[in-house]
Amino acid sequence: MHLHTTHRRMRTVTNCFLVNLAIADLLMATLNGAPNFVFLVTAHWPFGAITCTASNFTANLTVSAGVFTLVAITVDRYVAIVKPLQHRLSRKVARAALLTVWCASALLALPSLLYSDTYKKQYINGEREICFIKWPDGSYPTSRADYCYNLVFLAVTYVAPMSVMVWAYARMGATLRGRAIGECTHHQMQVVRAKRKNHWKR
Repeated sequence: MHLHTTHRRMRTVTNCFLVNLAIADLLMATLNGAPNFVFLVTAHWPFGAITCTASNFTANLTVSAGVFTLVAITVDRYVAIVKPLQHRLSRKVARAALLTVWCASALLALPSLLYSDTYKKQYINGEREICFIKWPDGSYPTSRADYCYNLVFLAVTYVAPMSVMVWAYARMGATLRGRAIGECTHHQMQVVRAKRKNHWKR
C-alpha cells in the first residue's frame, strides 16, 4: 500500500510538471509562434503594438518557464534515484515550485514587456511595420543594454540549467550503474538498518 501511494504521488507530481511544460508550449505557439511566422513570411507586423509586446514577452516567459520546469523535473528525478530514502516532493511543494518558476520567468522577461514597440519602416516596395525591442540606449545591434540582457538570458536559461542537469544526470547514471534498478546500494542498506535499530531501541 505504501509503495502504491508513493508511486501515485510521484506520478501526480510529474504530471504537474508535464502540464506546466504543455502550457508553456501552448502559449509559445499561440502568442508568439503564429504572429512571428506571419512576420517572417511577409516582413510586416500587422498585429499592432500590444500584440508585439505580448509576443516578445511570451517568447522570453515561456522559454524561461520551460527550462526552469525541466530543471525541477531533473531535481525530482535526482532525489528519487540518488537519494531514494529522502522525502520526495509533494503536490503542494510542486505547485509552489511551479509558482516560483513562473514568477522568476516573468521577472526575467520583464524588459521585453517594458520596451517592446513597433515602428514603420520604408522599403522599396512600400511601408511596413516592424516589431522590435527598443532599449533606453537604443536597439540592436548598437544597444549595450540589449547585449548585456542577452548574455544574462543565455546564462540563466541555458548555461546554468544545462550545467545543473548534466551534473545531476551524471550522478544518476553513476548511481544506476552501481546497482540494478530496484535494489538498494550498500550505503542505503546501512541507513535502513540504522533506522530499524533506532526504531527497536524505542
